[in-house]
Amino acid sequence: MKAAYIGSFDPVTNGHVDVIVRATKMYDHVYIAIGENSSKKCEFTVHERKQFIYHSLKGRIDDFRKVTITSFSGLAVDFMRTNGINVSIRGVRNATDVEYEGNMYLVNRFLADDTIETVYVPCNPKHEMVSSSMVKMLVKSLVDVSEFVSIEVKAALEMKLLGIFLVGIVGKSGSGK
Repeated sequence: MKAAYIGSFDPVTNGHVDVIVRATKMYDHVYIAIGENSSKKCEFTVHERKQFIYHSLKGRIDDFRKVTITSFSGLAVDFMRTNGINVSIRGVRNATDVEYEGNMYLVNRFLADDTIETVYVPCNPKHEMVSSSMVKMLVKSLVDVSEFVSIEVKAALEMKLLGIFLVGIVGKSGSGK
């Protein structure tokens, strides 16, 4: 059975990665689908976001043949129909997410004539407060976000938002900024 985890992933966080890893254990194939929305300003290109997802998953997923990292424009239900996907994975962190995702579930049920099921995956408690927006805000405030995103994403955020370039990596910590 195929499932889709759809989002903007601008950027992908460790919370997203946790949901993806868990979804690959539940489904035969998981599409990580980056929605392209021309009215939403993203910090990173779709290509950059795909690369961040790929690098964030390295070493976390045993079989990359079970994963497709792609993008689409238009409605998520149309993307899912086109690709023969009938399960939408939604990560939820808190009551606000549950309410928002509940409304999206109703819209998708209306648009998809009950052919798409939504599966809510509660986040790991250590990722409850993590969102892409929060990570970007913390970087702008000069806070270390290495607990929330991969080293590649952290370096790209610091470069894009602060003009700080990573020139070397020693072990698991960055140095030479």
